[in-house]
Amino acid sequence: MDELLYLTDENGNETAFEVLDVVEWGDDDYAVLFPADGGDGAVLLQILPAEAGEAETFVGVDEDTMQAVFQKFRELHKDELQ
Repeated sequence: MDELLYLTDENGNETAFEVLDVVEWGDDDYAVLFPADGGDGAVLLQILPAEAGEAETFVGVDEDTMQAVFQKFRELHKDELQ
């Protein structure tokens, strides 16, 4: 995926991220993102479904969820990550 996603933080700062993948884990979807400027590593955010007429919402996850989803991401992309 060579898609860019622009997220705005609580201070109004916009950051571009490359969408590496969307991973399904449990009943939820998670976006695996990498800062477009090369930043400090991958970011994982849960994707909350959009309400009618609104954009999707992205929220942070706890450490256990992060580890589990990153493990699944690594399994899905093991050939690309070698």
